[in-house]
Amino acid sequence: MTALFRQLPVQPQHPYTIYCDSLSAVKMTQNPVQHERTKHIEVDCHFTRDQVLSNKLKVQHISTTLQLADPFTKALPVHTFVDLISKLNLKSIHV
Repeated sequence: MTALFRQLPVQPQHPYTIYCDSLSAVKMTQNPVQHERTKHIEVDCHFTRDQVLSNKLKVQHISTTLQLADPFTKALPVHTFVDLISKLNLKSIHV
């Protein structure tokens, strides 16, 4: 994001906020203590945790029903898909 903002005439606002519907993932970014189950976490999680600790990134929990990225990342029931797409103000080109 920072690299993109450098190329655009936009002043970046720190910290960037990422909305996540996994409470476990949010807690892992906030707590630097290594647990038995998390000792093999990949580099991107450690990078994210470092960014949170340096106040460049903020990870907040969001309810699954409000997670606007879901239509782009997973299969959803039709009513959930339509509801989230409508919140994004996207319309079908086939209507």
